[in-house]
Amino acid sequence: MHCKLHVRLGLVDLVVGAAFEFPLTQAEMAECLGLSNVYVDWTLMQLRSSGLIELRANRLAILDLDRLRTIA
Repeated sequence: MHCKLHVRLGLVDLVVGAAFEFPLTQAEMAECLGLSNVYVDWTLMQLRSSGLIELRANRLAILDLDRLRTIA
């Protein structure tokens, strides 16, 4: 989901550096994806601790797009 958003928003110049606005809560992401809040929280924690993403203040930065694509 994050890689696709990064590419699509980049096409319309809404990516600044590696970051873009991401106003969804974890609960909203879980609902959209049909996953539990716990699983979304765990997955985001894993992505953060692996140095792949940074998510704060409604901005998502993809720190290693190639590695994230490989994992996805």
